[in-house]
Amino acid sequence: MQSALIYTQTNIMNTSRLKLLLTLICATIFNLVFWNEKVALNLVIFDLVVVAIIFSLYPDRLRHKTVLLTLAGHVFALTMVLIHNTDLSVVVAGVSLFLLAAFAQYSLRSVLFAFASMIVQAGLMVAEFAEAIVQSRKLRKKQSKKRKGINMIAIPFILLITFFVIYVQASPAFAKLFVDFTEMFWKYFGRIFELISWSRVLFFLAGLYISGTLVLRNRIVKDNISEDRMNDSLVRARQSKKEVNVFYALLAGIPGMLPKGTLALKNKTNIGLYSFVLLNVLLLVINITDVNFIWMADNYGDDALMSELVHEGTEILILSILMAIAVVLVFFDGNINFYNKSRILRIAAMIWLVQNVFLTVSVFMRDLYYIDHYGLAYKRIALIFFLFVVITGLISVMIKISYRKSNYYLFRVTGNIIAFVFIISVSVNWDLEIAKYNLGRIGKIHPDTEFLVNLSDDVLPVLRQYEAELLPYVKHKQYAVRVPGDWIKDRYEFADYLLFREEQVVNAEKAHTWMSWNFADQRLLAAINNSKRFNR
Repeated sequence: MQSALIYTQTNIMNTSRLKLLLTLICATIFNLVFWNEKVALNLVIFDLVVVAIIFSLYPDRLRHKTVLLTLAGHVFALTMVLIHNTDLSVVVAGVSLFLLAAFAQYSLRSVLFAFASMIVQAGLMVAEFAEAIVQSRKLRKKQSKKRKGINMIAIPFILLITFFVIYVQASPAFAKLFVDFTEMFWKYFGRIFELISWSRVLFFLAGLYISGTLVLRNRIVKDNISEDRMNDSLVRARQSKKEVNVFYALLAGIPGMLPKGTLALKNKTNIGLYSFVLLNVLLLVINITDVNFIWMADNYGDDALMSELVHEGTEILILSILMAIAVVLVFFDGNINFYNKSRILRIAAMIWLVQNVFLTVSVFMRDLYYIDHYGLAYKRIALIFFLFVVITGLISVMIKISYRKSNYYLFRVTGNIIAFVFIISVSVNWDLEIAKYNLGRIGKIHPDTEFLVNLSDDVLPVLRQYEAELLPYVKHKQYAVRVPGDWIKDRYEFADYLLFREEQVVNAEKAHTWMSWNFADQRLLAAINNSKRFNR
């Protein structure tokens, strides 16, 4: 028994040593490939090392479908970093790497649980790193002696610092002595510290933190964040007398006085049915109004009407759709899904959800009209993706009601859809597409030049291409540029502004090595070098 315990502790010690070594290797590579570089090919190098380490520690996880799908999505995002090199692609590639680490380290099935586990793991990384150091140096039975030794040093040191600060404030002579000693110390030993790049040290620590979060599996997360008891399908259960749906109580208007058993299900069904009938009638009026004003109106292009319907109405309608989903979840929780007299309630709820799908499509139509009239912008594009998630969420709720699925199923599916949307969103360089679309419709729409010139450097060739067409809109205007590291903004006329931005791109490229290579920058440099205006 004792030999088995010693073997287990020795195995823990060896595993901790291995993980610490792998973490330090990752941090060192992070420091080497990212220091003073743009995130591009170097991310692929760091990523290959991290993924290889993760699957060398957990090789059996490669047989799980969720891990393989996450790996495929991550590789796609990583490829888009090299092709488009947008901020969005870099963020999605980074987040998907953390999700991949979570799925590989823990037995999880949903993106939401994986995301939560990595947040907790990041928060506890320092503690886990310290614990790994302790485990790698000594067996567990010797840790108490080490902690006593630390306390014997730490407590007197804290007292020393505390009273030192007090004495410096109380005695000017002592303070002067300390200042003189400090000056003498820096005079003779300061050059040693000048040789150390403290920014590089901090950068290494940042890499160590990121690497530790990816490699070091946290025991608290492993023991407390689990989906083992979660099921997609609902199971009928006897409700305790103390268990009361708070939301239903509020809707029913009798908190604390709800009946139990079949009578409770009957009352809840009736309340739900009356509620959905009234809500369906109200939403039907709204949808008919949308048909008249949006789907069939000839004057929807009017500026005042469009501004009112888009800016003032869209946010409220989105909120109403999300609240509609919440209302359905409130009424269809627990045993009411198995109540044999809830069929009419189920039909009313399905009609309510179908009407909300139509309302979502109407919001989508508002967004399309607005894009057609004013051009593309970040929020208008984001709204399209958001509405796609909303519609799939509504369909998931329909499936939940029809097939008696659990709330866990709904959140798992919705979380996975959100992850899918983010992965797909990086397939396009949105800055470039915004510039092409808006400038290609000059004459039909009034280009927002202030917005266009502040897009990423990728749009410079497009701005140069439409320089003549933009001339009437940029006359007598000046545009601000900021030199990296300098908060002072200089202002230039449009032609000089483009030239300055192009020079910045060329100079920045000279400062980077091959580790910052990506296809987007290569294409941009080629376009700038071929520009007649730039080569004058």
